[in-house]
Amino acid sequence: MYHIANDLRAKKSAELICQGLEECLKEMPLNKIHIVDIYKKCFVSRATFYRLFDTIEDVFAYECDLIREDTMKAVKTAKFKNKNEEVLFCIKRWLKRETLIKAMIDNRLVGILYDSHMRNAESLKEFYAIYYENDTQFNCFLSLLISMIFAALSIYFKEKGKTSVEEVFEAICYNTSKIIDSWKSGL
Repeated sequence: MYHIANDLRAKKSAELICQGLEECLKEMPLNKIHIVDIYKKCFVSRATFYRLFDTIEDVFAYECDLIREDTMKAVKTAKFKNKNEEVLFCIKRWLKRETLIKAMIDNRLVGILYDSHMRNAESLKEFYAIYYENDTQFNCFLSLLISMIFAALSIYFKEKGKTSVEEVFEAICYNTSKIIDSWKSGL
C-alpha cells in the first residue's frame, strides 16, 4: 500500500513519482518497467520511493484514489441534465489520465480500481443515493459498477478512434438492459 503523509513534501514527492511512472509508460510496457526506472525518471531517491510506495501497483492505487477523489468533488459542484450525463462526465475525468488507465486496462489491473472504490464505499453509497439492505447488496452493486467501468474503458481503448466514449457508454447501457431483461424473464 502507499504511505503518503499529509504534508506538502510527501505529496509533492508522490506526484513526481506518479509523473515518473507515466513517463515510463509512454516509453515502454508496464511489464518492462522497474522501480529504478521510475525514480530515475522523476529524480527522487530510491529511499523516497520506498518511503511512499511498496510497489509499482501502489503508485497506480494512489493515482486511482486521487482521480476518484477529484472526480467526486467535481461531480458535487457540477450540474447535469440526467444521470447518463453525470456518468459520462466521470468516465471522461478518468480518461484525462489515459496513459495510466490504459496501462491498468492492458495489464488487467481491475483489482486496483475495485480496491480504490471499496476504500471509499461510504461516499459512493451517498453519491449513488441507493438504499442497500446489507453489505452484500452494496458489494454486488460496486462489483458490477467496476466491471462496467473496466469493460467500457477496455472497449474504448481497443476501438480507439473508431468509437467515442458516448457510443461505448450507450452500448454498455443497451447490453446491461438486455441482460436484466433476460434475467427477469427467466431465460
